[in-house]
This record gives sequence, structure tokens and C-alpha cells, in this order.
Amino acid sequence: MPATLYTAEEFARLPDYPRYELDRGVLVPMTETSAPQGIACSRIHRRMANFVEEQGLGECVCNDTGFQLEWNPDTVRAPDVSFVRAERLPEDWNEGTWFEGGPDLAVEVIWARSTRGEVRKKLPRLFENGCPLAWVFDIKRNHAEVHRPGREPRIVGMDGELDGEDILPGFKLRVGDVLKGLYPPRRRVKGS
Repeated sequence: MPATLYTAEEFARLPDYPRYELDRGVLVPMTETSAPQGIACSRIHRRMANFVEEQGLGECVCNDTGFQLEWNPDTVRAPDVSFVRAERLPEDWNEGTWFEGGPDLAVEVIWARSTRGEVRKKLPRLFENGCPLAWVFDIKRNHAEVHRPGREPRIVGMDGELDGEDILPGFKLRVGDVLKGLYPPRRRVKGS
């Protein structure tokens, strides 16, 4: 039996939104957020949003804000944290359900229950629709990945720093400041 295809308008009326994303008309369940994932997203958003606001660069959003990437069939994807440059924000951007097109920077946080495969499917849609840069924080592996369209990802360890490059010039984010304490090694207790 073929999957039911939804339009973006039908998708917006679903009672479980934002527990799903829409990929070419097909509902894609979102992984439940864990406490470590929520903490990492909060740390990223706080630092990025403060920088963006101080510099007057645009808007930084979180809480899985949707971006409509494709139409007929519709695709609405929702990175954990995103940045959109001021010059790309239409005057009436706050009246719509979603941003149109990809963000300038998409950030995903992977936790043990979320799969790398989910993010791997999402990134190409973002890149095909205008997103030039994505960061993926992997809590379990204690590193971040820098993704650019058409390039191999670059791994950045806990002591390394992410650079906003040409998207957020001057913005730096140390991976350890985001991931510290979220996935400590398990210690064996004597006698167990």
C-alpha cells in the first residue's frame, strides 16, 4: 500500500506536529529528545543567538523550527538549531508557518537514541535547497562534524572549535563547551 502524501498545509494541521517532519509528502517521525540532547541544543542556541543578536546578523531559531524546502511534493525539515541571515528574512517572515528554503546554518544533535541515518537523510535535502553549512554534534562520540555540500565531513574533537566561516563571520564555538558532561564514560562500581 503506498504511503499517504501530505501537503505542507495538511501537515501543519496534524495534531502531532512537530513530532514529524515531511519528506516529499511522506511523514518522517522525529526522535524523542533526551535530556542531554536538549542541554546541547540549549547551549548551542544560547551562544549562537547571542552572537547573532549582538552583530545584527539575522535570526537564530531552535525547537525544531520548520523550513519548507520543496513543493509538490512538499518537504518540511526541522533542524535542532538554525541560523537565517537578515537579508534572507522576508518582511512578513513571522506570519508564516515555516521559513521558505534552507537555513544558512543547520545544526543537528545526535543522541544515542537518534540514528546517524536520520541526519544523513536530512542533510542532502537541506543542501539541495540552499543550506551551505551544517554542524552535527554527536554526544555519544564526543565530537562534532562540519558538513558542506559536495565535501567530506570534517570531524572536530572536544578540544576543537567550530568556526562560523563565511556564514557567521567571527563566530567560534568550542565543541567541549557544548558536549562537556553529557556523555561521561561509565565507571564500574566495585563489587558489581
